[in-house]
Amino acid sequence: MTRRTLARRLRVQVMVEDLSPVPEFARAIIEALEKPSLYERFQAVYQVLSRWGDVIPLEMEMGFSLSLTDQEAYFNQGLNNAGWNDGTWTSIDFPAIEWRPIKILAVAPTFSLFTDDIKTRLADLHNAQLSYCPLLTVDPINWHCTIHHDTINASKTVSKVGIRCGNHIIALSITYLDGTTLRAGGNGNVEHLFTLTNGEYIVEMLTSTHVGWLHGIQFITNKGRCSAIYGWLEGIPNISRSEGGALAGLLVSTKEHNQHGRLVTGVNVSIVVCGATPKENDVYSEYFGGTVQHGKGFNDRSILGDSNSIYISSVEVRGLEDIHSIEFTYTDPRNGKDCKVKTPRHGGSHGPCYRFDLEHGEHIVSIGGKYNDHYIRQLYFGTNLGGPNERRVWHRGRSTILRTRPLRRGWKKPSIAIHNW
Repeated sequence: MTRRTLARRLRVQVMVEDLSPVPEFARAIIEALEKPSLYERFQAVYQVLSRWGDVIPLEMEMGFSLSLTDQEAYFNQGLNNAGWNDGTWTSIDFPAIEWRPIKILAVAPTFSLFTDDIKTRLADLHNAQLSYCPLLTVDPINWHCTIHHDTINASKTVSKVGIRCGNHIIALSITYLDGTTLRAGGNGNVEHLFTLTNGEYIVEMLTSTHVGWLHGIQFITNKGRCSAIYGWLEGIPNISRSEGGALAGLLVSTKEHNQHGRLVTGVNVSIVVCGATPKENDVYSEYFGGTVQHGKGFNDRSILGDSNSIYISSVEVRGLEDIHSIEFTYTDPRNGKDCKVKTPRHGGSHGPCYRFDLEHGEHIVSIGGKYNDHYIRQLYFGTNLGGPNERRVWHRGRSTILRTRPLRRGWKKPSIAIHNW
């Protein structure tokens, strides 16, 4: 055990209004706030604080102290003549130049030394560290609904996510490196775990909600790794992500189902700034397709990983009155070799097959078509090398070239995620 005795000689008190930052500290903070990206500003401010400190003492006691460390039995049974228990040493007259701070009684943030303008910019930067996707909305909470919020854990690192599912998402849980776990939902079915490796963060989340219930969910990491699609992609798919951000927590809404017990109705992601992530500038289109008939969802994002060079080189479509299936071939020219990956056929095998091979340097830059409440009836793919007003269309079992409005150049369509039947 350790016994520490303090000998106070002086107490010092100052007012924060009487203090000001040294020019070097003030200049370093201003330079940090002028960094171009949010993540760079965060990192620069943290580096300044590691150099100058994040608090300043306003009240402290000066003097000297004596610390003794020994076994407890020796403290309890030590001889009185040892000379350390009578306290006489505390009256020794040490020179003032040898006094040291022995106790801090009050502190203030170093940021309080700055002007209101700088303090506002620092507060805005701190508030921007955590955001939500989709944005939070405040709705009434009925007696049979529950909201689980783990913003308090946002500064921690996520280690794994747990999912219980069937045709609905039954429960979600998130576990942090320190063992803290948030869980929301029911107890049915087996729990699936998506565990992250060292330095791996979840940067995208694909969800699908239909008539008020969360049916499917998938996680994508900064290393290009994709989880399975848990549940069923029934309803309109939605991508939750933020540029330069990673999953920090979940806000989960649950409700009692009249047949299946408590299920998840929705989920918002709390996102913390983590710096640049692969493919963070990729663009996702809005969903189009049937809203009544739902099929088996797929997401070719798992084939892309974190590659920026892979592209679609061939498309195969089967169809008669409706589009029955679609199949893609991807080519990755990394390392000087064209590595080709063909996806499974998404959909049925009905109808004739039409193949569309892209030329060297040709990329799909737009996708469109027609659909009803049940199926996609027509598809077209526009490329950067087609005629200025041309597109290739599959409709009623035939492939034709139509003339249409000019395509937007400079875009590449690396993957597609749709429903199939």
